This record gives sequence, C-alpha cells and structure tokens, in this order.
Amino acid sequence: MIGRITRSPIALAFVAILLLIIVGSTLAVVPETKQVVIVRFGVPNRTINRYQANAPYGQTGA
Repeated sequence: MIGRITRSPIALAFVAILLLIIVGSTLAVVPETKQVVIVRFGVPNRTINRYQANAPYGQTGA
C-alpha cells in the first residue's frame, strides 16, 4: 500500500494534506492574554498561562 501511495502524486498530496489537518487540529498556540485549561477525558489536567498574583507585571514567563 505504501508503495502505491508513493508512486501516485495525487495520493501523496492527499496524505500530506490529511497529516497537516491532523497536526493543525492537535496543536494550538495560546496568546499571552488568554488562559487555557487542558482537559483529558473530561477531567482538568493542567492550566496554561495560570494567573500568579505575586508575580511582578511582565515577569510571568507567559
């Protein structure tokens, strides 16, 4: 099957586009001004860009 895909440029392009769609829907970029809660199987797993009350302005590392 892999040999048949590599011989056909249309099939190779289709597989490449499919992989780009999968990667694009898996990865996300979080802006510095937003928070994200990562949920796994309906349970909160971790928080990205968590608010830190004692951190000086501009030093949060976000």
